[in-house]
Amino acid sequence: MSTPAAIRPRYRRFLAIGLIVTAGCGLASAQSTYPGLATITSLQGSPKLQIAENRAKALSLHETASLNQSRLLTGESDQLICLLSNNIALGLSEDSVLEVASFQQNAIKANALSLTREPSTSQLKMRLHSGSMVLSAQQMSPLSRLIIELPVGQVQLLSSCSVLTVTDQVAELTVHQGAVTYRAPDGGQRQYLTAPVKVTIRSDRDTTQALRYADSPELDALQLDWVHAVQHAHSRVLFTNESLERSSPPQLAVSPDYYQQAPARPYTFRPELDASDDSSDL
Repeated sequence: MSTPAAIRPRYRRFLAIGLIVTAGCGLASAQSTYPGLATITSLQGSPKLQIAENRAKALSLHETASLNQSRLLTGESDQLICLLSNNIALGLSEDSVLEVASFQQNAIKANALSLTREPSTSQLKMRLHSGSMVLSAQQMSPLSRLIIELPVGQVQLLSSCSVLTVTDQVAELTVHQGAVTYRAPDGGQRQYLTAPVKVTIRSDRDTTQALRYADSPELDALQLDWVHAVQHAHSRVLFTNESLERSSPPQLAVSPDYYQQAPARPYTFRPELDASDDSSDL
C-alpha cells in the first residue's frame, strides 16, 4: 500500500529523528574510557604502589599514578591520602593492603570540571585485605559504581563518607555521611545503611546476625580528624581529560612551592591606627 504524498514528509522527519537518536546512543556506548588515576596529596612514611606482579615502588608527594589493577600498601607508621580522578578522596592508615581490581573512567568533558562532584562516570572495584581506610565520595553519578570487597561481604558506596577497618575475619564499617549498601558473602539481600551508623561485620550465613550495631555511631576525635584530613583532598586537585590521557598532569589547587614556605610564627599583629593619629612610625 502506498503512502499518501501529504504525510510522506512526516515519516521522513520521524525517520531522521530515529537515526539521530540511534547515532547518539552509539556514540554514548563508544565513549572513550581510561584507567583511573590518583594524585597523592599527603603522605607519611613510605607508602607503596604495586602494579600487577611488578615490584612495589615507593610513592612521592603530588605523584600521579594509574590505580587500575594495582595494590596500595602501607607499613608501620605509614599514612596515605590521595584524590582519585573521579573526585573520590581516599585515606589509607598504617599496615593496610588495598587492592584496586578495576578502575575505569569515562572521558571528562570541559564543562564538567569540578572540585566536588564526580566529573564523569566511573567503575571502581576495590578489596580491603587488611587495615583501615576512609572513602569520601561527595557527589557521585547514579551511573557510577564504587564497590569495596571485604573478607566478610561487599559494600557499595553511594554519595558517602565512610570508614572501613578489617582485622582477621572481622570488619568495622562507620557511615559518617550519606549511605552505603551491604551484601553478605553468599550474595544475599542488600542492606541499606544511612549515616550515622557503625556496624561490626562477622562472617555469618545469617546476615541479620552478621551485623552488630554499635550503641554510639559517632567517630572518636582522632578518627574525625583523619576523616577531615581526607576530605580536604577534594579541594586540592583538579582532573581534566588531558589528565586521563596522561598528556598533562592534574592541576594542583595550590602550588607545591606554597607549602615550602617557612611558617610565619610567632604571629605579630599591628595595632589599628586612630584616625586622628598622623604618625607614620607604624
